[in-house]
Amino acid sequence: MPYLFLGSERNVAGAQLRERGVGSVVNVAQEIDGRDGDVVDVGAGHVVRYRQYRWRHGEADVARDFDACFAFIDAARRRHEGVLVHCQLGVSRSASLVVAYVMRTMALAFGPAYDYVRLRAPCISPNLSLISQLCEYDRVLRAARARGPTTTTTTTTTAADDDDDDDDDDDDNAAGGGGATGDTADTDTDATAAESADATSTTSGSENATPTDSDSAPYLGCASPAVLAVQPAAAAAAGRLVADRHPLRP
Repeated sequence: MPYLFLGSERNVAGAQLRERGVGSVVNVAQEIDGRDGDVVDVGAGHVVRYRQYRWRHGEADVARDFDACFAFIDAARRRHEGVLVHCQLGVSRSASLVVAYVMRTMALAFGPAYDYVRLRAPCISPNLSLISQLCEYDRVLRAARARGPTTTTTTTTTAADDDDDDDDDDDDNAAGGGGATGDTADTDTDATAAESADATSTTSGSENATPTDSDSAPYLGCASPAVLAVQPAAAAAAGRLVADRHPLRP
């Protein structure tokens, strides 16, 4: 997934982030002090946009922050700017946020989303409470997808008005004019269905502007205390782990 990185607190270092093109940071660790909302100098003269959500190891409701976190990540990716999601070790809390983001953005269930992240970040291991919350979030997303897009209500008219409107519509159509006719509504419905069919493994709705995968873009990678892995598109397509890991000095 282009421009998205998963790491630990030791990866929040200016030279490392500048080398990866990371300009935004999300910190989900309660115990790590940060300056939420500020533009922060993280060293070596490198400035990043910074957000902090103070999650405990046993945080009971991480989903309350998902919308705000996702909006921040989406904004960075639309700018073609790397965004690092981290907690203390990059194993549980930050990994859970990234899994949830993949679930939402790629329309994946919890299992496939977890596998997608773990393939690129073998170090992840969310605790049981967070896994339970991700499973609940999976159910929420499934229910939302089952409901489908919101339909627009129409105004009812009397029978006499219907007759007059039909005559007017016929005249307008003959003249090449007319407003929102039944044909137009059908066309809009068909277009929406076609867009939904083409949205496989990409973002949907307002997410359509999010960058797609390309060989030149940085990919979701796991940061151990001293290593950040970058996933090339070719390796992702082949389902292989990345052998080329770029050292990040703490």
